[in-house]
This record gives sequence, structure tokens and C-alpha cells, in this order.
Amino acid sequence: MNLNDLDIYWEILKTVLGFIAKLTVQKGQAIVHRYTYRSTPDPRNVVVVGGSFAGALLAQRLSHTVPSGYRVVLIEMNSHFNYAFAFPRNTVFSGREHHAFISYENLAKGAPEGIFHHYCDQVTDVTDSHVNTLNGNSLPYEYLIVATGAAQPPPARLVAKNKSDGIEELKGFQQRIGKADRIAVIGGGAVGIELVTEIRERYPGKEVTLIHSRQQLLPRFGPKLHEHVMATLKKQNIEVLLGERPPYPDDAGQSVQETSLTLADGKERTWDLVIPCTGLRPRSELLAGYSPKSIAPNGEILVGPTLQVENLPSSKKNIFAFGDVAQSGGPKQARAGIMQGDIVVNNLLRLIKGSPAEDKYVPHFFENTLKLTLGKRLSVMWAQKGDYEWMKESKKEDEDLNVKQTRRQLNAKAEES
Repeated sequence: MNLNDLDIYWEILKTVLGFIAKLTVQKGQAIVHRYTYRSTPDPRNVVVVGGSFAGALLAQRLSHTVPSGYRVVLIEMNSHFNYAFAFPRNTVFSGREHHAFISYENLAKGAPEGIFHHYCDQVTDVTDSHVNTLNGNSLPYEYLIVATGAAQPPPARLVAKNKSDGIEELKGFQQRIGKADRIAVIGGGAVGIELVTEIRERYPGKEVTLIHSRQQLLPRFGPKLHEHVMATLKKQNIEVLLGERPPYPDDAGQSVQETSLTLADGKERTWDLVIPCTGLRPRSELLAGYSPKSIAPNGEILVGPTLQVENLPSSKKNIFAFGDVAQSGGPKQARAGIMQGDIVVNNLLRLIKGSPAEDKYVPHFFENTLKLTLGKRLSVMWAQKGDYEWMKESKKEDEDLNVKQTRRQLNAKAEES
């Protein structure tokens, strides 16, 4: 082990110990809050839009911290928390799809009665005082927090909005992958790589191709990781086409039929099933009509270091955005969203007390660490500090990809069927 490795381990250890200490303090504060919070008529709403990792854990934390006179409202279009890390595997292997859908029922367990409300709905637009939803509801807010994340085509994200339909959507992919002999996956990010390696493990004899628009897989990470993944895909007999951006049908992935794609040299290749796993599209539409100047050209919401939305038509500064939807300068990773959530909570509580928002978000290298699965029995951990890339390969099998830890975080039952 060299000095760079030791430095990485030390930084990770400090981060983990700091997180444990912070969690211990938060648990103590939650106990005090439970006995000091008082329900009031017509409490003011702190509305959180989006219930993935960033939004759900933020809403949970706020339920244990906002003072009397306020309540927390989580609005999420999906009936269950979607554990998307498991979707590539559940797209290929059957029998455990239900584990990827986690109930929100006990999210605010232990919080004062009446402080938390969860609505399965979708915010369509925002005014300076209300959010309007797809179901026709209009809800006033004192503070608004946008954690809507980013959209991706299925199976990275699902079209289905409830658990039963989500399971059926995953089973549909399983059936189509099982029928196809020649499969192309478009997109060389984490989802595309994990999907082709899961397909290869389940179906050793199929022709599997990964198509990527750039010359480096996982372009948001380092070249050493690219080289490691390329070597692994070669061992698994998975074809990789780099520097290719072929147009594909709008309904790609939804049926098994011969589909021809035109490559950069003008040649056509044909596959039975083409599955797009392309880039993230920020889900900022709800804010675009109210505050178009707050939306960057790439669709991300513009925020300052305090994660308050910039260029709002109102001077209140009472809207925050964080996670994948925000242009925060941090990585598009769940860890980054969770870290940013702490900044939002601290600043929101300051505003409620009449103080200015002072906590500023500064990205930490730990937020961009990556665990990449390369089949059921192979994964690699990656981190980078400065120019140094650290990697550690593991052959430990984790059937449900650490979903139990997330269930514990959300206070859900250990197993759901």
C-alpha cells in the first residue's frame, strides 16, 4: 500500500467518523425536538418536491428539526421510493424486483405527530406562494425545496409510478432480453455498463454490445477506471463501440425486433433489442415557468453556494434546489445530494429564525466515490483525490445491492413482498 492509498483511506475514515458523530448529535436533537414541538392550527408549509435519496432524507431530517408553527410536506410522484441502483440487475434477473420499491410510510417515524405529510402527486408549476399539482391541488408554501433529480430513459428510471406497475415494467425488460439474441445498450455510464455485465452473466451466449458517444467510458470519472472497465468487458466478451452516437427509435427497448443503427463510418449494424441508457436530463420544468432566469442552458437550476435558487422574481430567497437537478458544482451522485441536504437544512433553519443563510456547499472528493458492479460477483470501488485514482476490486456477491441499508434509513420493513 502506497502513501496515496493511505491518504485516501484516511480521508474516507475521517468522513465516516464525522458522519457517525453528526448522526449521533442529530439523534439527540430529534429526541429533544419530539418533546418540545407543539402542533398549531394552520402551520406554515416547508414543501419538499422529490422523494429520491436527496429529497426523502432531507424531508426526514426536517421532520425532526423544524420548529413549532411549521410542518414538512413531501410531494413525490412515485408511490414508493425507487431504489434505482438495483434496476440494471432487476432488468435482467427475476424474482427480487419487489425489493427495489420501498414504502415511504414510516419515513418520519419518531417525529412529532402531524409534522409530516406525504402526497403521491406531481408538481406541475410554482408561483411565489403556492405549488400546483397534476391532481389539481394547490398548496401554499413558506419555503420550497426542489429535489426532483434528473430523468433517464427506462430501465435507468421507470415510467411506472407505483410498485406493481414498476415490477411489471422490469419483468417486461427481462422477457425482452431473454428473447433477443443480439442486444445493444447505448450509453457508457454506470447504468449502461452495469446492464451489459448483468446480461452477460445471465446469458453467456448472447451477442452484447455497448455503444458510447465518447472515447472514454464513465467520462465524469478518471481514465484509470475507464481502462479497468474496458479490460473487464473484453474478458466478458462484450463488444464496445466508442465515439458512436447513432440515432435510435423513440420506442427503443420496448420490443424485440430487428433494429438497424447507422454508425459514424456510415455502416449499418443490426440488433434484436436496443436499450438506451443515455445521459441525465434535469427535471426543472416545475420552476421554468415561474422563474425562467433560474434555469441554466443545460436545464439545471442555478443555485448559489447556500443552495438557494438564484434569479428568482421574488426577493424572498425562500426556494432551495439541490441534488442532480441543481447546478451546485458537485457531482451527480446520491452521496453529494445527501451532503447538500445538510446545507439546505441548516440554512433553512437559520432563515426560519430570522438569520441569513450562511452555510456554503463545498464539494468533497468522497461525494464522487463510485461503486460499480460488473456482474453479480464482481464490483469495483473507485475514488480520486487530486490526480490520484484509487480502485479496489471485490468479488463479494450482494444480491440486492445494499438495499437493506436504505430500508433502514427510510424506516421501512426489512423485507417487503
